Amino acid sequence: MLRNHSQQTAVDRAVSPVVGVVLLVGITVILAAVVGGAILGVADQTIQTPGGDEPDAEFVFIESGDSLDVTHSGGDTIPADELVVDVGVETQQWERYGTVEKGDTLTVDTPAANETVYVLWRTIDGEVLLDRYDA
Repeated sequence: MLRNHSQQTAVDRAVSPVVGVVLLVGITVILAAVVGGAILGVADQTIQTPGGDEPDAEFVFIESGDSLDVTHSGGDTIPADELVVDVGVETQQWERYGTVEKGDTLTVDTPAANETVYVLWRTIDGEVLLDRYDA
């Protein structure tokens, strides 16, 4: 039996708004994921700019109460004025050393939850990420 448009039930008319809401929510979630991924990708790229001549060094991170020890555990010796540790908005240098070599330790404040600590080699050309610690 054929129905004309005036004989639609309330259930038939409610389907269209539900489908519209589901599509809008889906588009919003996808758009937020794309924008978030792009922003996070740009943040990592600004730190990691290897030039090929960066030192080869390894670091160990040890949390102890309200401090974090960053220790050069091996690799190249690095001039202290070229090596920094970024913890959130704070940047700390290895000031008491002329050069940073295996066994040298810098103590910084423990990072907040979900914060990343970066060990960076800074030169006139920019900075290169040598190591990182995710709290």
